[in-house]
Amino acid sequence: MKYLFITSIFIFILQPVEPQDYITGRIIDRKTRESLAFVNIIYNNRGYGTVSNIDGIFKIEITPDVEFLKFSYVGYHSQWVDLETAASSKDLVIKLDRKTYDIEEVIVIPGVNPAHRIIHAAVNNRDLNNPEKMQSFSYRSYNKMYFTLQFDTIPAPGKQDTVSRKTGVQVTIGTSGRDPDTSLTNAMNFLEKQHLFLMEFISEREFLHPDKNNEVVTASRVSGLKDPTFTMLATQIQSFAFYEDLILIWDKKYLNPVSRGSTGKYLFILEDTMFTPRHDTLFVISFRPLRGKNFDGLQGILHINS
Repeated sequence: MKYLFITSIFIFILQPVEPQDYITGRIIDRKTRESLAFVNIIYNNRGYGTVSNIDGIFKIEITPDVEFLKFSYVGYHSQWVDLETAASSKDLVIKLDRKTYDIEEVIVIPGVNPAHRIIHAAVNNRDLNNPEKMQSFSYRSYNKMYFTLQFDTIPAPGKQDTVSRKTGVQVTIGTSGRDPDTSLTNAMNFLEKQHLFLMEFISEREFLHPDKNNEVVTASRVSGLKDPTFTMLATQIQSFAFYEDLILIWDKKYLNPVSRGSTGKYLFILEDTMFTPRHDTLFVISFRPLRGKNFDGLQGILHINS
């Protein structure tokens, strides 16, 4: 008697399943509803965090390290969201409120300004980090440029001035109860709602030493217009080389805040410190010219990695 044995072999291949639980959302200005780019997001007491992208969108994987979400942005009030609330929302919308100042702020820094150590270290490492001195580099950049209008009127006797907080538009109103000029009022209302001209674009640039340079605009928006040729205006107006002592903007040179001696001309404020998921420290520093200093300066925000 012959027997036929049939053996079935089942092979199970176990593949690790990546966790798919994320907290996603968008950060906007509560009043204007505009997206806020590069908002600092801290998610535990050790200071680990990330930033929103250029559209104000963020995505954070839910891990034991995530305890809460703190959203901070220069010029805005910080906002805290507990983990349970954030995780239960499919698409979280964070609305940040602008800070308002009724009086001119006075900043008192005890002892040595902690921002100066960071600025000095950045200056000392300029040549090491300057991409223009490398054999090749590439980057992706986001640019936003807008133009608005500020009215200046000379107050007449018996009249008072009213200034819009948002645009700085000044309107003369008669104390006798007469309304301001209609065209001026319409213009002020227009600028309260929108800018005179707005341009946003994303570009990718590649450089190969010594003179191979290529820049491509991958996305653009210009006040409702679709002609991409306008987007190159921003790159022609301002310099993208931030490692020289002077920065060129529209044929005028301004002192680079990251340059030797800049701590004696600019006021630097360490606004925030956070740790990235790659365990790198990110310093957020605001800067503006010091009072009484006669030079062509800038004001803005620096993000410096350690």
